[in-house]
Amino acid sequence: MDFSFRSLFGRRAKKQVTARPRARLMLENLEDRTVPSITFSGAGNTGAATLTGTAGNDRFVIRLNQNNPGTIEFSDNNGATFTSAQLSSITSITVNGLRGSDTLTIDSNNGLVAPTTGNLAITFNGGAGFDQLVLRGSPAGTLNETITEGSTVGSATVDVSKATGGAVTVNATGIEGITDTLAVATLTINATDQRNVLQILNGPSVNGQATTRIQNILPSPLSAFLGHEQDEDEDEDEDEVDDNNQGDDFLGLTNGAIVPINLANKTQVTLNLLGGDDFVFIANRTPAAGLTNFTIDGGAGSDLVANLAGPTGLTFSNVERVDTNIQDVFIDRIFEQLLEHAPTAEQLAFWRGILNGPFGRLGVAFFLRQFPEARIVHVRQLIHNLFGRETRGEEFALANFLINGGSEQNLLAALLAGPEFHGRAQRLHGRGDATERLLRSIFHVLLGRSVGQGELNNLRAVFQPNNPLSPVFVALFLQQLPELRTRFIQGLFSNLLHRDIDAATAALLASNPALTRDLLELLILTSEEFFQG
Repeated sequence: MDFSFRSLFGRRAKKQVTARPRARLMLENLEDRTVPSITFSGAGNTGAATLTGTAGNDRFVIRLNQNNPGTIEFSDNNGATFTSAQLSSITSITVNGLRGSDTLTIDSNNGLVAPTTGNLAITFNGGAGFDQLVLRGSPAGTLNETITEGSTVGSATVDVSKATGGAVTVNATGIEGITDTLAVATLTINATDQRNVLQILNGPSVNGQATTRIQNILPSPLSAFLGHEQDEDEDEDEDEVDDNNQGDDFLGLTNGAIVPINLANKTQVTLNLLGGDDFVFIANRTPAAGLTNFTIDGGAGSDLVANLAGPTGLTFSNVERVDTNIQDVFIDRIFEQLLEHAPTAEQLAFWRGILNGPFGRLGVAFFLRQFPEARIVHVRQLIHNLFGRETRGEEFALANFLINGGSEQNLLAALLAGPEFHGRAQRLHGRGDATERLLRSIFHVLLGRSVGQGELNNLRAVFQPNNPLSPVFVALFLQQLPELRTRFIQGLFSNLLHRDIDAATAALLASNPALTRDLLELLILTSEEFFQG
C-alpha cells in the first residue's frame, strides 16, 4: 500500500502555524458591541483610557505621535483613524477585546509607548477567540524587556524599560500568542514555576524578518482531535460559556502552559525555566533577526534539553543534561510526546538498540505507544480536554480498557454519555432543554463547530431521552463522519508539524479506512518533518 507519506511529511511548509484552537466558550462580562469604542474617565481625553471591542475581529493600535512624542494615539480600526491624548494625562489603559480574534499592537516606532519617568500600565483582556499581543518598533535608546508567563493559562506580563527612565507594563489575559519584534538589548523570559515542556523553533517571517518561536509541546492524541476552531463566519451560540475559563489552545497541557512567543530584534535572550523538571526541544536553524546570544537557565529541578539545532550563541546554566546525538534527541522527543517524561540514560541505551534494529523509528514509537504508561497519559489528556480537570484515579481503569483491546472511539463515546459531561453540557449552553444542550455539546466537542438547526433536528429525531445509550449512539455516529476524520488529520498536522494540510489532501487520507488514528499519529511522529522540528 502506497501512502506517499514522504511527500506529506518530508519537508517543511513555507507557512508555519501553531495549533488553531476551537473558539473559546466564554460568557463575556462586558456587553457585546456592534462598533468598537475609545473612552476616557476624565474630561478632555484624560484619566483612564478604555478601548472596547466587538463580537468581531478587532484591531487595536497604541502609539506615540510621530511629530510629538508627548501625545499618545489610540486606534480601534487598525490605524485607519486615531484618537489623541496627552501622554502625561493618561493614568492607565485598558483594552477589552470581547469576542472575535482580536489583536492589540503597541507600536513603538515613534518612541517607546511610555512616560519620561514612571510606568504606564496597560491591561489587555483578550476575551473569546484567538487573541494576539503585538509589540514592534525600533525606538531610540537602550531598552530592556521581561516577559513573565502568568499563573493561569493565556496570561503574561510584559515589562519594557528605558535605560534613561520610563517604562511600560502590559498585563495580558486570555491571549493565545505574542509577536514581539520590539528592538531591545536584553529580553528575559520567565516561564512557569511548574514543569515546562517547551520547544524552540523557527518562527514565521514577520515583515521580512526571521523570528524564533518558543511554545509548548502540544499533546498529540485527543488534544489534536478536539483542538480545531470553528470557521469564523459560522454563528456561535452566544450563550455558550467556558466553565473553567481555559483557552482551548491550551487543552491537554497538564504542566506549565506558556503563551507562545515569536521574537526578533533581541540582542541577548535569557529563558528562565524556574522550578520543575523541565524539557526543551530545540530546532532553530534560522534564528531570529538580531539575536547574538541565547541562554537557557534551568533553575531548580532536573532539566533536559534535546538540542537538534540551537540558535546563535546558545549557552546553558543549571541544566542537568543536554542531548545532541541525533538518535538520543529522537528518543527524547518520543518519550515526552507519549510518556510525558524524559528517558533515563539506561532507557536511552535500550531504545537506541530498537532504533538501530529493523523497525527503526516506527518500532520505537509503536512499542512505546503500547506501554500501559502511554495509555494512562493518553487518558489523562482526554479527561483534561473533556472536563477541564485532572484525573481522580479513574485513568487506570480506562487505560486498562484500551490495553485490553477497547477502542478509543468507544471510550470517548462512553465519556461523552456519562453524567459528568451531561452536567457540564448544561453549563456550556444556555438555551434549549437538557437534551438539546447535551446534543449541542457533543456535536461541538467532536466537530468543533456549532450544530446547524437541521442537524440538531435530525439528532433529536433519533435521540431517546429515556435510553441511557442514546448519547453513546450519537457520539459513535458522529465519530464515523468524514468531517470528523478530516478534522482529526488537520489537528495532527497542526499540533505535531505546526502547519496546515490542505483540505483535499486531508479528505483523501480520511477516506482511507486503513489509516487508523493510531497509525496516522505514529507515521507523523516518526516522519523526518516531525523529527526536524
